[in-house]
Amino acid sequence: GFVQVFLVNPSQQQAQVSIQQVGDSTVKATHWLMLPGRGRALLDPEQAFPGMAPADYLRVQADRPVLGCETFGDGQKLAALAGMSVPGEPATLYCPHVVSGDLGVNYETWLTLVNPTSEGTTVALQQYDDGGQLLDSPAPLVVPERSKLHLNLATLFEVTPPITGSIVAQASGPGAVTGEVTFGEAGEGRFLASLPLLPSGSTDTLVGHIANGVLGSVAFFTGLAILNPGSAPVTVHIAAFDQSGLPLAAADSTVAAHARDVFLLDQKLPGLTGLFGGYLRITVTSGGEAAVFALFGDQALNFLSAVQAQAIRE
Repeated sequence: GFVQVFLVNPSQQQAQVSIQQVGDSTVKATHWLMLPGRGRALLDPEQAFPGMAPADYLRVQADRPVLGCETFGDGQKLAALAGMSVPGEPATLYCPHVVSGDLGVNYETWLTLVNPTSEGTTVALQQYDDGGQLLDSPAPLVVPERSKLHLNLATLFEVTPPITGSIVAQASGPGAVTGEVTFGEAGEGRFLASLPLLPSGSTDTLVGHIANGVLGSVAFFTGLAILNPGSAPVTVHIAAFDQSGLPLAAADSTVAAHARDVFLLDQKLPGLTGLFGGYLRITVTSGGEAAVFALFGDQALNFLSAVQAQAIRE
């Protein structure tokens, strides 16, 4: 497999960037680079940090804001994950999607928890199914300072697969965690995708692209998952627009506490069977917040991409 890290400096001024190899509660090595204004750098961790262990992670710091993205996979599959912010304090995080077992395809999910702080922490996990039923709450995990846990869902929870749903991760401190979830076809499978753990939902989100229908010889699909992280139902309004901003279709959905509404776009909005471009806006009309992400892929599942919806701030 391979890992690549992309760093982008959106400023006009040069940025001094420090990349640290961290693991086993210590900073093992540091790599420095100067990133020109409006510049981009590509880092191969294996070259920058020879012998980097699977339990290690990278921490990036700069004298001005930079953007980061990681891609990883092998010759068959590829996943991408945006850089995650270092948490300031212990918090509850929401994992919006997990899948395990044979659902026509044999799936597996890996949960990664990273504690970049100087103090250890304990994390309590709860797994819910799509209907919001609590399936399992194993013994809390200890994540030492400056350390990472990489855990297989099938061994982490005592739940008989197949299963789809979500996870709540509550850090009790004093340290804090961030993390991500990676899922795909088990073993040497064809596809892989990743999503960050979310500190909260939102009341208004945007999915910036739609790909639904046949283009050339490829049959694309767009799927949507709406997670209600709260303890009371929420109602959401799902609206589709074309590239000019003109409305195409809309529907409403009520999502129970801790539950998810998961669907292919043309199941909820049947008229959208041949659309490439446009966007979706998901707005909570009653209740608390919702966490939303989209899945893009082909019907044969030769590839899959998971994209977190972006919160709209007015």
